[in-house]
Amino acid sequence: MRKSAPTAHLQRVFAENLPLTALQKGGIGFSAFLLWALCSIVCVLCLAAMAGADDDDIRNPAVPATWEKWSDLPIVSVEYTADGDFSEDRVRQATVIQIGDAYSRSRIRKSIEQLYSLREFSQIEVDAEAVENGMKLTFILAKQIETGSVSLLGNEKLEHKDIVRVMNLKVDLQGQEYDESIARLDVDAIRKLYRSRGFFYANVSFKSYIDRKEKQAHVTFSISEGVQPVVKEVIFLGTNRTVIRPEDLLLDGMKQTRLGESYKGQWALSRDAESIEEMYRKRGYITAEVKSALALTDTELIGGYDERGRHFPAGGLKEADIRNGSVVIVIVIKQGKKVDILIEERDTVHGKVQKADDIKESIAAYRMRSISEPVLRRSVEDINNLYKSKGYYLAEVEHEILRDKIWNFDTASYVEEWEPLPGASSFNFSDGAL
Repeated sequence: MRKSAPTAHLQRVFAENLPLTALQKGGIGFSAFLLWALCSIVCVLCLAAMAGADDDDIRNPAVPATWEKWSDLPIVSVEYTADGDFSEDRVRQATVIQIGDAYSRSRIRKSIEQLYSLREFSQIEVDAEAVENGMKLTFILAKQIETGSVSLLGNEKLEHKDIVRVMNLKVDLQGQEYDESIARLDVDAIRKLYRSRGFFYANVSFKSYIDRKEKQAHVTFSISEGVQPVVKEVIFLGTNRTVIRPEDLLLDGMKQTRLGESYKGQWALSRDAESIEEMYRKRGYITAEVKSALALTDTELIGGYDERGRHFPAGGLKEADIRNGSVVIVIVIKQGKKVDILIEERDTVHGKVQKADDIKESIAAYRMRSISEPVLRRSVEDINNLYKSKGYYLAEVEHEILRDKIWNFDTASYVEEWEPLPGASSFNFSDGAL
């Protein structure tokens, strides 16, 4: 009904547009009749093409009556043609419809899907032909372009393996289909990698050569690395000079990012942030963390820190030293409160079982960098487990939270010389030796 209605409508339109004299005479002139007949034939052909639009992968023919006529015919032959070498056994095993099956469009569709899943072909069509005693199917396969080789040119500062690790195109991935959009993504990935290593001005491009005979793409990435900028200044925010003096400890502890030297990138700055956290941790600030560590090049953003934090500029820099660019490092520290944990082990006939510092390193409070009642309970369990691993299965661990420690800042100016007033959080336990 859906396919016949448009035909009737078009035929009516053609009739209404015939010459008025012919209609008034009660008949249709010969030339007008030919025009009407020709238009009717065109309409039928158009509708036949519309009917076959849903089956564009299956050739010959698309008229429903023909499908119904073929539906009971057996498949007597299944053949394959391709524009390159392929494994017919592998393809035949993936084909759902087989010799002896009844002709079925749905099974042909499933066969096409299965063949695409082999990731070997970029286009698949099926030629259906009625032959003696049944149907012949020919699968027409277009081989996909595979990634043949990937080359890198110009990478002197970064190793080949580090660059390949961030790329999607890989030669060792057998049968990988080449897609130019993936190569463009790799350009961005390589550029991002260089930026993370401090090469802000690195430029990356690619060219591809398609070998139509071998069905392979050979891709070359060209890299202009540029140079790393110089660390012009370091700014600390959130730290207390009485706790850790930046000029003596924090700056010296930053082994990767040094004033007046080339900036090695975010990975190096992140490692320095970890070192800073460890400094605080060793001084009892186990919850301290570096909230952010950034390298700024924008003068407007840098200007926003003019009246904030503690500034440490690189001395002796000349214009020639920063002709390739400079960065300002901004490190924001959340210092937190000092937490003093005392480990008291009662002497036994066996002497000290475990060093206090080793116990501290093993408890949840230090691992999680957090202090709360659940964390303290877990820390007690950690100590119990530590003693059990030494054979002390009856060890008992107690903990007590005392008042906050008060530091007398008037008696000392350096953290190592501080003397606490009485009162601290402590653990008391017996080893429960067997």
